[in-house]
Amino acid sequence: MKTKQRRIHYLWVLGCLFFASVLPGQDIHFSQFYNAPLSINPGLTGIFGGDVRFAATYRNQWSAASVPFVTYHLSVDGKIFNPRNEKGFFSWGLTLYHDEAGDISLNTSQVNGSFSYTLQLDPQNFLTLGIVAGLAYNRLGTDGTTTDMQYVDGKFVSSAPTGEQFSNDDLLYPDFGVGLNWHGQIPGKRSRLNVGAGLFHLNRPDQNFMANDEAPLPMRLSLYFLPTVQLSNRTDLMLTGSAQVQGNYVEALAGLGFRVFLKNDPSKEVALQFSGAVRFNEFSDAIIPGLELQHRYWALGATFDINVSDFRVATNRNGGPEIHFRYLIHKVRPLKFFKNCPLI
Repeated sequence: MKTKQRRIHYLWVLGCLFFASVLPGQDIHFSQFYNAPLSINPGLTGIFGGDVRFAATYRNQWSAASVPFVTYHLSVDGKIFNPRNEKGFFSWGLTLYHDEAGDISLNTSQVNGSFSYTLQLDPQNFLTLGIVAGLAYNRLGTDGTTTDMQYVDGKFVSSAPTGEQFSNDDLLYPDFGVGLNWHGQIPGKRSRLNVGAGLFHLNRPDQNFMANDEAPLPMRLSLYFLPTVQLSNRTDLMLTGSAQVQGNYVEALAGLGFRVFLKNDPSKEVALQFSGAVRFNEFSDAIIPGLELQHRYWALGATFDINVSDFRVATNRNGGPEIHFRYLIHKVRPLKFFKNCPLI
């Protein structure tokens, strides 16, 4: 038992060193990425303490600069109960998101279905392979678009042609991904770790609105490291680390949080979680304070991006808020099939 516990702590140290070395996707991203797990890895489908998980996230970025990026994200995932399989379990997931970007209203809507299998190596270690398949729809809203071609004799003329012509103003395409997650835990404690990688856009769908030209969407590699360490009966330490690599773009986020239990009765736990994080790309991008209220069955969290990049001149440092809500369902099994969920 002690050898296995040392192995978990050793992997935590390796993970810390790895994410400390990541310096500064074009896809949607979240400051609370750990609260939108299916967006970073289909291998996180079903990896939670419970039977069914509902989650919703709202993000509004850069509204102070009049070029807002608004994202809505909904997901539900759950385990497939099979009392005859004691070595692992299958899980399913469904994700919907809608993203509106900038003045030209580049809208992206996508629905994804994910499926995973978790192999229980022992009471402390679980390995999950997940796949995701989806259908995405992109639309380019050009009604409010203006260009320098509309300046006539030094004056802006809104009725003048923009000089831009698109063969299509919408795209519909399939999208696929795969991921692997390792979950480690110490039985009887709240200490646990998820570390893994997801690879999205395996088919590299075409994103070009012009005919006779191609703009394949680069694959996105998602890496993350999520340890929780129980410090005492009423306090936990959480570390969060992620790196998103898509084409030439690299984004990393590192954070630290503390959870304080206000009520610690079994099945009636209530806790407050205080957190802070920093996001990097080529330079420091944002500082992100956060607060989350947690119950045994639900959680409500909020973060706010404080912009510290050069773009802070346009945003007045207001990167924008992000709000998350989560609800868990714990099913009661028939007595002869009753078995606690092996994940904590």
